[in-house]
Amino acid sequence: MEIAVFGALDRHNYGDLLFPLVLKEYLPQDNKEIDIKYYGLIEADLEEFSSVQTRPFSEFYSKFKDSDAKNVIIIAGGSVVGSPAGRLYSYLTDSSSMLNLCSSLCNLLHLPDPLSRMAQKELDITWGEFPLCPPKPNSRTLLIYNAVGDKFKSNQKLIENLKCADYLSVRNPNLFDALRQILDRTKLALCPDSAAVMSRIWSKDTLASMAGDEVRRIMKNYKNGYIAFQAKLSARRRIGTIKKQLKRLYHNTELPILFIPIGRAHRCEDHVLLNELTEKLDIPSQMADVTQLHDIMCLIAHSTLFIGTSLHGNVTAMSYAVPHLGIANISKLDQYLKCWDIEPNNVTGTVNLSHICDGALNVLHNADKNELRENARRLSELADNNLNTISELVSEYCNT
Repeated sequence: MEIAVFGALDRHNYGDLLFPLVLKEYLPQDNKEIDIKYYGLIEADLEEFSSVQTRPFSEFYSKFKDSDAKNVIIIAGGSVVGSPAGRLYSYLTDSSSMLNLCSSLCNLLHLPDPLSRMAQKELDITWGEFPLCPPKPNSRTLLIYNAVGDKFKSNQKLIENLKCADYLSVRNPNLFDALRQILDRTKLALCPDSAAVMSRIWSKDTLASMAGDEVRRIMKNYKNGYIAFQAKLSARRRIGTIKKQLKRLYHNTELPILFIPIGRAHRCEDHVLLNELTEKLDIPSQMADVTQLHDIMCLIAHSTLFIGTSLHGNVTAMSYAVPHLGIANISKLDQYLKCWDIEPNNVTGTVNLSHICDGALNVLHNADKNELRENARRLSELADNNLNTISELVSEYCNT
């Protein structure tokens, strides 16, 4: 029997690559009758970054559509509910910026998306506009969603597919409230992102022992502490503001800035912005030349403070009880911090780029270490409960 893990697992983006690593810890590994495979829009091999190889979604549907073979689909996590094919495809293709802009505008205005139509045709996605909210390919499919997010779209086909789910856990309270109105509530759960368990799986000492040479050098050079900073390419238009804020922050803390590129996929491209910042800053700072997931985890887990636009950068900091600050008013990050974080972040959410220094100093001065540890324990336990529920459902189904 096949267990298929679906997700945006075919692009180099930290959060998306974390999901299969976490799920592996909760899925049956030693049963020779169970074959665990990973699927994305396209075939990709990201094992060199400590993640997985993927096959195309279409391959799975060709195999199981209209067959009577038992199978399991697990949607690995992330902002997938209502994500059209065009949005997912835009992270993989060098489509012109004009086409991406047109796609974004069409989604905003609820008009047909040309990039989605292109993606569906090129990738043989025959089951609708939302690849990661699929229908069951046959009547013997167990369909599970793991700690998913995104804004809910009132699309009839999307709703029909979601109603097919045997279990659906959600990390976003607004999405949870919307789904409660249309789905069987006994199959629905609100929980933190599944990556909240990472500190249970990989302790700080374990991460340090797995670290590559670059990370070991950084930790030796910055043994008195450092501020880990990340921002995606779209913040480039405010690079002057970011530069001023980081200089001011350094002069207030005397902590060097370590730039950590978390998303290297098309449209994320943290490394482009962070390289430019490294060249422009005249304070102690360094670019961390890392691509391995465990190296990224390690540098965040051992930092004095994490600042970033990345949801999973902040989730990592929360899991290791590291003070953290979400920036740039990213909606999914803002909602997550307000729902699952402690003061002051559960009140302020994310902060504007022009308030990085004040926000960081507020967090450093007011985030209680014991409260950070207790919240890390609480979220880890909630995420572990969700993953154990998924594990039990899968095991029960496989054994019947």
